[in-house]
Amino acid sequence: MGGILFLPVNDIQWIDAEENYVRIRTGIEAHLLRETMARLETRLDPQVFLRVHRSAIVNLQYVKEVKTEAEGDSTVVLLSGETVKMSRSYRLRLHKQLRR
Repeated sequence: MGGILFLPVNDIQWIDAEENYVRIRTGIEAHLLRETMARLETRLDPQVFLRVHRSAIVNLQYVKEVKTEAEGDSTVVLLSGETVKMSRSYRLRLHKQLRR
């Protein structure tokens, strides 16, 4: 079975990769889509969505804080309390985006 789901972009809190798919998370629902992270990233507004890891994109409207761990890694904490790992290579991009 298949179908078309119309999901408001503003409802998307974060997206994570699962092999050849991405899981779009709204907080109360999660939807699996056959798409690559790179292609999906180009289709999202870079002022709202930011890639924080090779396998994660967050909606900046839902970011509560960024925690730096003892080892130098970081974690993005969402308003929902969910956490998303942020790699070092994407940390600078996030800080630049939040300063705007």
